[in-house]
Amino acid sequence: MIYASLKPIREWHLPLVAPGYLVFGAFTGAALLALPAALAGAGGGVSLLAALLAAAALVLVVVPSHAFAETLHALAPHRPAQAGVAWATKGFEPGSGRFLHEVAGELLGPGVPLAVMDCSHLTGLRTAAVSAIAAPGGASCTVN
Repeated sequence: MIYASLKPIREWHLPLVAPGYLVFGAFTGAALLALPAALAGAGGGVSLLAALLAAAALVLVVVPSHAFAETLHALAPHRPAQAGVAWATKGFEPGSGRFLHEVAGELLGPGVPLAVMDCSHLTGLRTAAVSAIAAPGGASCTVN
């Protein structure tokens, strides 16, 4: 397993890392397997985005900030009323300089649960992993 070979990254030596990746993979596979049935059940006239969002309890948006407003505009009509929206997008709206929560509130309307995900910890892990792999002789890395 690739993660077992990255000994300098102690966060990956937890017993739930491999099962966690398997669960995420299973959910992804289940969603992909259910997609044709969802499209067929809707009479084929439904978009891929509408089929994916039909049963969502939470919508996670991970796009660059320049595509944030366009993505929210596209998903807004298909988002189930109870589904909240979270994003892992950093920055401001290009052109206006508005915060992304202001953009989301305007495009999705009042009463929609909104959340911002801070992914700095994941970025730190990714940076450490790339550094460990790229370093000659397998340099040691510590992520705090």
